[in-house]
Amino acid sequence: MASWAGVEAIYVEDAAGILKPERARTLLPAIREATGSIDLELHCHNTTGLAQHNYIVGLESGYTTLHTASRPLANGVSMPTAAALERAARAGGHAMGRPVEFAPRIYDYQLPGGMTGTLINQLAKNGMSHRLPEVLEAIPQVRVDLGQPVMATPFSQFVDIQAVLNVVTGQPYSIVPD
Repeated sequence: MASWAGVEAIYVEDAAGILKPERARTLLPAIREATGSIDLELHCHNTTGLAQHNYIVGLESGYTTLHTASRPLANGVSMPTAAALERAARAGGHAMGRPVEFAPRIYDYQLPGGMTGTLINQLAKNGMSHRLPEVLEAIPQVRVDLGQPVMATPFSQFVDIQAVLNVVTGQPYSIVPD
C-alpha cells in the first residue's frame, strides 16, 4: 500500500481494542519497516485498558499520528485520553494516567468500541439494559457458528445483531436478518 500512487498515509486500527502490547511490539515495527517513511496512523480503542501501551509502542516504532479522545469521552470503548498520551510522550514513554482494569473476557466477544456504546444505548432504549450480559455471553457462540469472523465492520454487526436476536427471542436463529 505504501508504494501505491496517491497514498499519503496508512491507517492501522484496532477497533475492538484487543491488541496486546506483546503483539504490538512485533506487529507495529514490522508495519513501519514494510512501509518505509510514509505517515502511519494508529487508532486503538481502550476496551481492555491496553491501548495507551500500544500507542507508546507506536511512538517508539515511528508512527506519526495517534488517535485520541478528550477526557470526558476517552477510555473504555473509546480511545485513550489525549492529555495522558501527551504527558507520556513528553516523559519519554512512561505509563499514562490511570488505565482501565484489564478485562480478559473482552477477548471472548471482541465487540468494537463504537458498537459497544451503540449496543448499550439500543438495549436501554428498548428497556433491555439488563440483557447486556446475556448478549455479551451469546456473542462468542455466534462467532463460532459464523466461522469466527474478524470482529470488524461489517462482520461485527452481523454477529452482534444475531446475538441480540438469539437472546431476545430465546430461540437461537429463529430470526436471521438478510
